[in-house]
Amino acid sequence: MKRRKVALVIVAYNARRYLDGCLGTLRQARHEQFDLEVIVVDNASRDGTAEEIKRNYPWVELIESGKNLGFAGGNNLGMRSALERGADHVYLLNQDTEVDADFLEEAVKVAEADEKIGSVQSLLLLHPEKDLINSTGNAIHFLG
Repeated sequence: MKRRKVALVIVAYNARRYLDGCLGTLRQARHEQFDLEVIVVDNASRDGTAEEIKRNYPWVELIESGKNLGFAGGNNLGMRSALERGADHVYLLNQDTEVDADFLEEAVKVAEADEKIGSVQSLLLLHPEKDLINSTGNAIHFLG
């Protein structure tokens, strides 16, 4: 049985100030049950985001879009790359997010619990008031 591959995609735009929080906590994310690839799509940042990633996060696959594709366009570019590299699951993460070490293992576990599940969302807490819930997920209907 082949080992599963999970790609985590982050669209970055002038995100340098968030990199330590986001990529710093991602570095500690557990993924013993699958291979993890972190992909950052830099949407033509002007604050040195791409250079900072190259310098301090060599384990991150950096895609420099060359222009601002917007949030959806950046995610589409990252997801396309992840799927071309053989990802079994793709997790989208905002640039200003800090994660718990077990968040990705839990998301994958839920996603694989039933073949009818097409997407999952982690519990979102407010920052810096991490004892307050921001969102437990949103209902998505096939009509939008």
